[in-house]
Amino acid sequence: MLTSAEFQAKKITKFLSEMNDNFHQIDFLSDISDTMSSDYEYQIRKSSLENNFEYLSDRVYPLCLAYFEEKKLPTYLANFERVIKPFFESKSKLLSSSYDSDNDIGYSIFITEIWRFLLPFQEFDEQDTEQLRMRFGYLYLENLLESTAVIISEKKIIPNSEPEVYNAVKFFVAITFPTSTLTTESFQKPEKAYNPDILIPNLNCAIEYKFAKTKERLIKTVDEIFEDVHGYSNHPTYKIFYAVFYAKAGVLSRKRFDELWKSKNFPANWKGILVEGLVK
Repeated sequence: MLTSAEFQAKKITKFLSEMNDNFHQIDFLSDISDTMSSDYEYQIRKSSLENNFEYLSDRVYPLCLAYFEEKKLPTYLANFERVIKPFFESKSKLLSSSYDSDNDIGYSIFITEIWRFLLPFQEFDEQDTEQLRMRFGYLYLENLLESTAVIISEKKIIPNSEPEVYNAVKFFVAITFPTSTLTTESFQKPEKAYNPDILIPNLNCAIEYKFAKTKERLIKTVDEIFEDVHGYSNHPTYKIFYAVFYAKAGVLSRKRFDELWKSKNFPANWKGILVEGLVK
C-alpha cells in the first residue's frame, strides 16, 4: 500500500507528464501560428490545449503543497508557494516558455520550476524525468513531421520529388532541434550504404522521406522502407526511425495506411507517418 507521500508523488508525476505533453503541442502550434492563426480548427485545438494545461496546473499545485506538508517542511513549502504562486496571476505567465540550447528543445518554465522543488526527494526519480524529456522531444518532432503538408503549403511549394519535401521541412527541424542535420552521412553495410534524409543526434533518431503520386507507388515505398530496415540497424547513435510518406491527397486513407504499415511488422523503433498534400 502506498504512503500518502508516494501517492501524491505518483499523481504529481502523472499530471506533470500530461502538462508537458500539452505544453509541447501548444509550443508547436505557436511555431506555425503565422500560417494557421485564422484556421478555426487550429484555434479550437490551441484553446483546448491551453485550457487543459490550466486545469492540470490547478490540480498539481495543491498536490505539491500537500506533499511538502506531508514531509513536514514548512520553510520549503513557503519557498515553493513564493516561487510558484505568481504563475497563476495570468495565462501568459502560466504558459511562459524558455529554450534549452543544450537539449535543443523548448520547455515550460512553470513545469521546470516545479520539478526543481521535487527532484531532491526520493519519490521523484531523475532518470524518469530524463525519459520524459526524451518522450516529449519525440512528440514535438512527430507533430512537426505530421505537419509536413502545412509547411509545404506555407513555403508555396507543389513538390515533384522527395528532396523538395524534406528540404522544405529541414528548416523547421533545424529551428526546433539545432543539432539536426540534412545529412550526407551513410549507414554503412557490406552490401550498400543507407542514407537517411535528416538526423537528430540529441534524440538518437533518423528520418527518411518518401514521395508518392499514386496508391501503387505509395505501397511500393512502404516495401522499400521495410527492405532497408536492416540497413539502419545496430547504429551506435541512431536508434529511433521515422518514415514519412508524402503522398498525393486521397490516394490512400490514413486507416488503410496504418493497416498497411502494421501488416509489414516493422520493428518497434520504426514509425510510419502518412502526410497528404498537393503534388505536381
